[in-house]
Amino acid sequence: MNRFKHLQLQKLDQHMAEIRVCERPSDGWIRATRKALGMSVHQLAIRMGMTQQAASQLEANELDDSVTIKTLRKAAEALGCKFVYAIVPLDGS
Repeated sequence: MNRFKHLQLQKLDQHMAEIRVCERPSDGWIRATRKALGMSVHQLAIRMGMTQQAASQLEANELDDSVTIKTLRKAAEALGCKFVYAIVPLDGS
């Protein structure tokens, strides 16, 4: 293995050490977070600048994996959260 690849793997390992991986809640991150905050779908829709129907569809899209990263980021901001995205190796690097 060349030195550059080794350094890349070390850097990836450092990032992975900081990530705590957990499963998505059965009703999705957006809905679970919204409910925990006591926020209605209507309130989320207002914060995101969309209709209540669109916000409900967003929650459904998350569950069927058809939501975009851009929309997840926007939803996180509307919920007062930070969006985090990661691809985590199954068996380490």
